[in-house]
Amino acid sequence: MTKKNSTDAEIRRENPGEGAASSPAAEKLLGKDPRAEVPVTAGAQVPAAQGGQLTAPGEVKSPSFAMAADLTLLNTDLTAVIEHKELPDGKVSTSILVIPTDEPKGGMTLMELVEEINGIIQSFTKSASAVNTDDIKESLKSFKLINLEDIRLELRQVFLYYKKISEKESPNPNPNPNPNPNPNPNPNPNPNPNPNPNPSPTPTPAVTELEYAINFVIQNKVDPAEDLKIFKFKSLSAAIWNTSRPKILQRMSLGSIEDLLK
Repeated sequence: MTKKNSTDAEIRRENPGEGAASSPAAEKLLGKDPRAEVPVTAGAQVPAAQGGQLTAPGEVKSPSFAMAADLTLLNTDLTAVIEHKELPDGKVSTSILVIPTDEPKGGMTLMELVEEINGIIQSFTKSASAVNTDDIKESLKSFKLINLEDIRLELRQVFLYYKKISEKESPNPNPNPNPNPNPNPNPNPNPNPNPNPNPSPTPTPAVTELEYAINFVIQNKVDPAEDLKIFKFKSLSAAIWNTSRPKILQRMSLGSIEDLLK
């Protein structure tokens, strides 16, 4: 069989050469080294990097930029994607995403976990909303786990998404407070001056969004109440979350019994 000739441009991606620099964060979240040779014939339509749209001949697609970072959160080594970009309306968007992984994570007490989650909520959103320890204690009563400081756990999956949209900071248009000094100023040129005839508009408060989901395995000995001893418990796991994203809930097997039965 002979190959059919084609006038379309052949677009191919070469693997980067040996020795290309990479980091665990970049490989995990942004993929392998993105450098590649992409020969294209003149006038051909080139597939865009995202969204499957085609770039018209002569048009230059706006570049995208994201960073990946290895960081420590909840006493655990994690990887996050960080984006900072200017929006069409002139505002600035900052986003941080920690995606769930299935690798065993660091250990801590349940009280340490709750305190750090509440610290994240306060730091990112300045909100009074916090994880309620009374609800957690009530759920653990059936397993005779009372004191949160004594409950050891190991994190299994962590999801965190933070987004902040704020006004773009503008440089000071008049760094010199007195650019045209008058050597003989009139001490009172106007008996009723208006100190600020054109007051600046009040800046719009930043809009913040914070979603999280954490599931973990409790390492303490499982000692169920009498009405549960018909079952032989091998381990006990739990989760704390506020996100409602279906993909994350499904990925981490989160939800009430009613939700899981749907």
